Amino acid sequence: MKPLTLIAILTLLAVQQPLPAAGATKSLKVFILAGQSNMEGHAAISTFDYIGKDPLTAPILKEMRNPDGTRLLHE
Repeated sequence: MKPLTLIAILTLLAVQQPLPAAGATKSLKVFILAGQSNMEGHAAISTFDYIGKDPLTAPILKEMRNPDGTRLLHE
């Protein structure tokens, strides 16, 4: 579904909902999940080095490699 079509549908649905009564405290949480599902599972081994350059993701790299620097394989 095209993003513009999705936005239009969500807008129409939001407009059709009745407004809550005065003093109502019930809330609604909306989660919008977006991403490129076609990229799932296609990371290259060369991205390992890039992960180590970012201080936030560097600890993850330690979990992905053996002490000698080779990739850690789980079976």
